[in-house]
Amino acid sequence: MSREFPEWEKYERLVAQLIANQVSTEYCVTPNASITGKISSRKRQVDVLIDFRHDTDNRNRIIIDAKVKKRRIDVNGVEAFLGLMEDVGATHGYLVCPNGYTKSAERRAQEVVSLRLLPLDRLEDFDPSRINKNK
Repeated sequence: MSREFPEWEKYERLVAQLIANQVSTEYCVTPNASITGKISSRKRQVDVLIDFRHDTDNRNRIIIDAKVKKRRIDVNGVEAFLGLMEDVGATHGYLVCPNGYTKSAERRAQEVVSLRLLPLDRLEDFDPSRINKNK
């Protein structure tokens, strides 16, 4: 008997699959990753983890949080994600939010060079190799 996945898990898997289909083989895409926080010292769940396949120090770690909420992402959601990024040592982060985000969330994310809010329909243009070239 096959297990029926909840909607949020289907959504996270869809986001991970869309990313995995687009990135080159130099990246390792891990859905539902578990990383021990550098600050909290506890296991943290990351919807999608992207690391260079041959980079052992994870200098260019990217994490994606796939939010499937009925409401738009607010500033609290952005700040919680920033805390997660810091704890797991992510240099870049993407909040994928199909229902958009508030103006305050957008302003807060704009202050952080390494955080982007990304509508679900923009995932087809995702290319992590362009991240460091935009600095």
